[in-house]
Amino acid sequence: MKSLLMLVTIMLLTACTGITHSPSQQAVNWADDVSFDAMRITVGWADDYQQRCHDQRPLGKIYDLADAGDWQQLASVGEQWLQQCPIDIRIHYMTSMALEQINDQAGADDHYRWFEGLMQSLVASGDGSTPQTAYVTVSVQEEYDAMYFFQVRPTQQRLIRDPLCDEVQVVDSKGDEMVLYFNPSAHFNRLSKKHAQQ
Repeated sequence: MKSLLMLVTIMLLTACTGITHSPSQQAVNWADDVSFDAMRITVGWADDYQQRCHDQRPLGKIYDLADAGDWQQLASVGEQWLQQCPIDIRIHYMTSMALEQINDQAGADDHYRWFEGLMQSLVASGDGSTPQTAYVTVSVQEEYDAMYFFQVRPTQQRLIRDPLCDEVQVVDSKGDEMVLYFNPSAHFNRLSKKHAQQ
């Protein structure tokens, strides 16, 4: 019985350790089956998420390339970034669009599948209508990507407590106003760790 308890304890500790550190960065095959929930946890809760998925994010460059119609370069920049940060919803979408423009339909479909899978994972986490049912996101950046695809524009944001989450006032394309709630729990966890180390 003791050995069984020891084994379960080791397995749980190993699982928790896996959440706080990024996996070894092997090349991602976008056609492979993947659990998008698990991918968002593994990458989104990693201690190096900020360096891996936020710093140097080439979103501005990608939009510049789209405006210039340089789809080949956009696809290249997007692919390179996504190998580093495979959970970037908006860049999957833009990369899919670029690959479709250069007649790589298989590649476009793969990235669109990742875009859809990551968005579905986010949307399944809540309904965003109350603090208790907030969408769970891995970062504030992911909140803004979600709002982009919800086709709403944030007009005001504040942090609320009990439970801790972001309350965002938004307006849709018709001018209708509403409030959405997001719980960037992984972001809060990273801030807490950073504060504890100071």
